[in-house]
Order: sequence, then structure tokens, then C-alpha cells
Amino acid sequence: MKNKKTIIYIGIAIIIIILAFWYFYKANSNPVSPIVHQVSYPYMSRPMKFTVLLPNSNFQLSEGINALFIKNKIGEIRLTRQGTNYDSLDNYLGSLNLKIVNKEDLKINSTSAIRGSIDSRIYYFIYINNWIYALSTSSPDLYSDLDQIAKSFKYTP
Repeated sequence: MKNKKTIIYIGIAIIIIILAFWYFYKANSNPVSPIVHQVSYPYMSRPMKFTVLLPNSNFQLSEGINALFIKNKIGEIRLTRQGTNYDSLDNYLGSLNLKIVNKEDLKINSTSAIRGSIDSRIYYFIYINNWIYALSTSSPDLYSDLDQIAKSFKYTP
């Protein structure tokens, strides 16, 4: 009788061990996908007097006196600055006789801005203290990066 009870207990223990291994195997064989966060980092241009948040997309930066080129394998985003004697963004753009398609008036950090496309480029124009900042790209794969950079634009005198 003792042998039968011992065999039953050993059998139950083996079943519990097998179920435990099976449970842990199933739990670990279906891992949860990690959440990937797009990391941004600030970039400040002292000569051009602005700060933006750049997406972490392996961009290479090249800055001149009045231009910043943000490049990766996909394409390029340009950020330029030009002085003007016009008193508003609309007057400046009107003087250029440009056909801006899908023109959209915006506020970026309380500053007047216009978004639209000219030929095959998407542009953001920002007017601050007689300076025109233009951010643009012709690469559709960089449109969301351009939007992020433009919407983070801050004038830093």
C-alpha cells in the first residue's frame, strides 16, 4: 500500500514538473515585442539663431553661415535663413511669385509659418524679425522627419 501511494505521489510530482516546464516554455516562446521609441535630440545653431529637435535617424549634419544640411541615406532636409526687408511672410512670399500648392498657415511655437509644396519639394517658411527660415525636402520618406523638425523650431537670439 505504501508503494502505491509513493508511486502516485511521484507520478503527480512528475506531471506537475512537466506542466511547469510546458508553461514556462510557452511563456518564453512568445515574447512581447519591445516598444521602440523614436529618440530626438536638440540641435542648436548659434550662427543661424535657432534650435530644433532632430530625429535619431543617423543624420549627418553640415552647417554653413546661412544653411544647415541634414542628410541620411534616404535624402536631405535643408534649413536655410535669408534676410528680408518685407514686414510679413505673406508679403515676402508674394514678392517671389511662387506657386505654393496645398498652402497651409500655421503657428510654430507662437510664430507665423506656412507649409506647402513648390514643384516636388515640401517647404515650411517661418518669419521672425526680418529673417525667413525655410525648411524643405524633396524626399517623401523624409516628410515626417521634416514635420518633426519644423514643428520643434525655436528662434534663439
